[in-house]
Amino acid sequence: MFNSTVNKASTHINFDAIIFDFDGVIADSEPLHVKTKTATLDAFGIPYNHDQIMSFQGSPESHFFDHFAALHQQNSQTLLNYKRDLFDQGIHQIQAIEGALDFIKNTARYKSCYLVTSSIRKQMACFIERHALLNEFKDLICCDDVVQHKPHPEPYLTCIKRNGLTAKHCLVIEDSPNGVISAKAAGCFVVGLVGEFSSQDLLKAGANKTVPSYQALGDLINPQ
Repeated sequence: MFNSTVNKASTHINFDAIIFDFDGVIADSEPLHVKTKTATLDAFGIPYNHDQIMSFQGSPESHFFDHFAALHQQNSQTLLNYKRDLFDQGIHQIQAIEGALDFIKNTARYKSCYLVTSSIRKQMACFIERHALLNEFKDLICCDDVVQHKPHPEPYLTCIKRNGLTAKHCLVIEDSPNGVISAKAAGCFVVGLVGEFSSQDLLKAGANKTVPSYQALGDLINPQ
């Protein structure tokens, strides 16, 4: 089977714009999201399993709680508010994905960089401001900016339309199948960053290539 994981011998690829997902791509926030989601379900006595939790990775947390609330006669907004209160207690402890900050700051010197996330703006902004990344991105598209969310293509299409980009000239970095599906449906070239999901998971979702780290991603797109 063809393996799309990039190594140092891979041919460089070039795009007009690079669009980053946030959770799991820039911020190592997925563990806190999962921890506070499951703590909320536990607090309200709602049963779940690992596959159910993972199936919502990359999509808005409101979708997650809409699903469980409907199954167990709970109020989705009550669950969501409970989770967000828990998340806010640990938000300042979230660290960057290894290599992400340097990669973004170096890449933004010669490429237009954008961010498209399923997170609410408050959660994203806290991290972006703490790490002085705001000026590195031409635009930030959050959950609040769209009606349809990942895996629907609207988040990426919104970024593309709002900034006058051409989809086929955009390289997207995603770490979840839902995110990959969204970016591919928008017509972008997608590189899957292996983390919570395997290379096989990301390729199955439609990723054009996968990389195990930012160092490998740099080998792929470095213009030198």
